[in-house]
Amino acid sequence: MRPVSSWGRLSALPHDVIELGDRDRIGAVLATHKPGIAHGLGRSYGDECLNPNGVLWSTAGLDRLIAFDETTGRLACEPGVRLLDIQRLMIPRGWSLPVVPGTQLVTVGGAIANDVHGKNHHSAGTFGDHVTALRLVRTDGEIIDCGPDRRPEWFAATLGGLGLTGVIAEAELQLRRSPGPWLDAETVPFKGLEAFFRLSEEDTPWEHTVSWIDCTSGANVRGLFMRANPTTASYPPRRARQKTFPFTPAGLSGQSPDLARAERRLLRPEQAPRRATHRALRAVPLSARRHRAMEPALWSQGLLSISMCRSSHGWPAGSRRHARRHRARR
Repeated sequence: MRPVSSWGRLSALPHDVIELGDRDRIGAVLATHKPGIAHGLGRSYGDECLNPNGVLWSTAGLDRLIAFDETTGRLACEPGVRLLDIQRLMIPRGWSLPVVPGTQLVTVGGAIANDVHGKNHHSAGTFGDHVTALRLVRTDGEIIDCGPDRRPEWFAATLGGLGLTGVIAEAELQLRRSPGPWLDAETVPFKGLEAFFRLSEEDTPWEHTVSWIDCTSGANVRGLFMRANPTTASYPPRRARQKTFPFTPAGLSGQSPDLARAERRLLRPEQAPRRATHRALRAVPLSARRHRAMEPALWSQGLLSISMCRSSHGWPAGSRRHARRHRARR
């Protein structure tokens, strides 16, 4: 048993996690460890992917691509394949998933079980609208091959069925032609709900649309309406930047000589009087527990990594260990 959480981090209750790695042995594993529920990468907002004090069949290890037809765009894969990996592999080949939710760090099985949608819901439908075939494995050993025209009742119950019809062993997806990874986008500020509805009802064929409303604006509603279309244009890749915390005290640079001296004392403790050594700026790393709690917020803001400033001794500048080593060197 080990603690498992979903995306909301509301609980971390114990689960008996059974790792699935061979799609040909899924039936034998389910027969031994049941009842249970399939679990992908745990990105569900709620707790539907959890089974506290029960069995979780982890499908993350079922992450293989089975077949791809480059002429038709049909892709067969296992349920643990991430949408991110499909996009990275297929977009350079001129194909793309028709529907992608707010995060690509979900599995194909999870996208089917929740029938997720993207910002093009109004034009492309849901993820399930582009699934052409499924193979299900049930705890009694039965294998069900289904699709829109083959045992359609099982197929319909599985799309958005939260894994209750069985474990998906294989899925076939219909990809679409893609001009590239870029979108032509525009952001339109609006004031009032009437302006929002006018933007929503415009006949301009925008494939992707999403809007954010400022909930602090009170009666004077305001927001941003964002819309985009795929484009064949190409742009130079952005230079990767490492996220760091600013350590220059605001307002000190370029000020009076007294402030400049204070700035040097803060940022260069080796030139400051010994009694000021412990006053140097200090980097306080996030605890593991706090980092886990903040993970959803960090991901949503694009803060995938945070680099702490360290001294040449390996300890955060201003920490007690750094001060002791600094005094010893002097």
